[in-house]
Amino acid sequence: MRGKFNYWFFTAIILILVVLFFVSARFSSSQDETGTGLWAALIMIYSMLGIIVISLFLKYLRGKSEKRKNYENL
Repeated sequence: MRGKFNYWFFTAIILILVVLFFVSARFSSSQDETGTGLWAALIMIYSMLGIIVISLFLKYLRGKSEKRKNYENL
């Protein structure tokens, strides 16, 4: 259950960031502000994706080490 909660949480954050990305692109008054808002939103989106990928990789490594420990205990 804990893993499912984490995936729902990350999905919700990504969706919020995507919505903020489009809102900043639409409602900015000048082109310079639009560019800044777009870059800020892109940086936030890619940093969240990076956090998700790193956490999934660490979870994979932890599961792999637990399997190895269980195999050695047999």
